[in-house]
Amino acid sequence: MVQALLDQSGIFLSLAQRAPGFFLRNAIAEWHFYAIMAVALGIGLAIDLRHGRARRRYSSAGFRTDLTYAVVELSHVVQLVVLVSFTTGLNQLLASAAPWLRIGMTVPVWLQLPLLFVFLDFWTYWYHRALHSNRYLWQFHKVHHSQTELSAYTNFRVSLLDRMLSLTALAIPTFMIGGNSAMSIYVIVLLQFHQLIVHIDTGRNFGWLERVLVMPSFHTTHHSIATQHHNRNFGAVLSVWDYLFKTAVERGPGKLEYGLTDERVPEGYVRQLLVPALGVAGEVRKDFARLLQPVVRAVRP
Repeated sequence: MVQALLDQSGIFLSLAQRAPGFFLRNAIAEWHFYAIMAVALGIGLAIDLRHGRARRRYSSAGFRTDLTYAVVELSHVVQLVVLVSFTTGLNQLLASAAPWLRIGMTVPVWLQLPLLFVFLDFWTYWYHRALHSNRYLWQFHKVHHSQTELSAYTNFRVSLLDRMLSLTALAIPTFMIGGNSAMSIYVIVLLQFHQLIVHIDTGRNFGWLERVLVMPSFHTTHHSIATQHHNRNFGAVLSVWDYLFKTAVERGPGKLEYGLTDERVPEGYVRQLLVPALGVAGEVRKDFARLLQPVVRAVRP
């Protein structure tokens, strides 16, 4: 027993000793992402300074929570411990249980990646829409919408259970069309920059470009708690789906307010880990209570 404890402590000590080197190598290998994060945060900070809201926004508990999410994301600890094995299991399950889902593409190789991107973006639009329209799925997504002070780092505010649900939803179209097309690091960096920048409240409309691409004013309107903005602007990269399916709405004049109207989510990365599970449990209890109401009324004298 004592020897086993000593062996385990030796393993943890070895991991602790190697951790600084691991994080250093990770930072060097992903300098592109650190650079675009710095640029996006700089742009957001400049805009917030101009509008006189920087102190309130960047000293808030909400921003500290978003920053924690970003650090956890960039450390890759959660990916290595949970998400890699989870994704591998999903792919193996689909390959064994539903091989008929795979679509054999006969298009040229150079066209496969654009088709995969458009297909995934179309799928993401409907998945995002489902997150808002289904009260069970909303429990996973509401953590992201709980931020009242949007910044570039709000992009990282996605709880672990929400990430796992998203991976499950996106594994299906990726498996269907095939995920063999390698995406350039520059394309990935560009997409990451886009997701960071759309969470900055610029207050500016980009005209015709808004009807093609999701821009900051388009997505921040999605986070607005105003009644006219409720459940609108679901697009991830392309806004054409919202205009096609009549879910697009203009930002309009005035200041936007963000967050949740009739729910409360605690701040803090750890405190938000179980928010989706607790929310789903609460919805189950409500459904059981509704089912039991006729029974209770029937047995009353």
